[in-house]
Amino acid sequence: RNYGKRATTLTNMDRQTAGHISPSAWKISYQDHILLLGSCFSDSMAEKMAACYLPHTTNPYGTLYNPLSIAQAMDTQTDEEWIVSDKGLYHSLLRHGSFSGTDEREVRRAVAESRKKMAEAIEKATVIIITFGTAWVYEYEGRVVANCHKLPASAFTRRRLTVSEIVAIWKPILERY
Repeated sequence: RNYGKRATTLTNMDRQTAGHISPSAWKISYQDHILLLGSCFSDSMAEKMAACYLPHTTNPYGTLYNPLSIAQAMDTQTDEEWIVSDKGLYHSLLRHGSFSGTDEREVRRAVAESRKKMAEAIEKATVIIITFGTAWVYEYEGRVVANCHKLPASAFTRRRLTVSEIVAIWKPILERY
């Protein structure tokens, strides 16, 4: 086959959009303490920060993906915890799967420790970076969970948060911090 001029055009084609972003006047420094919350992208950024020895705390409640669960994680004043049992395991529905175990007291201890770590991180943070993963949430007994923990899918209702809901959740948090 003769691809002729078309092959040449594709070979010489730009594969990216050129642009220039001016450096920000605001910089993160070694005097800052950074709190990263949210999706696995927060975990990836934390690895880069650790490699540069930047002081940071990452996801004390584990990786969380939806805006409501991340907002709930920032509310360290609540004493409420939501532990469920399934097939011999105890799970915190407000935290990552790493907060599951066979001993309910141990799960509750880990949850309490994570709440303390979150409160300390928020207190000393000079920079908070939040990465939302998705607006899709799962509800169990009418409440949004952070993780389904492989419980039966029939126990959950899936829905998408609206922009208005996300703004209503986050506006007071952003005003507070």
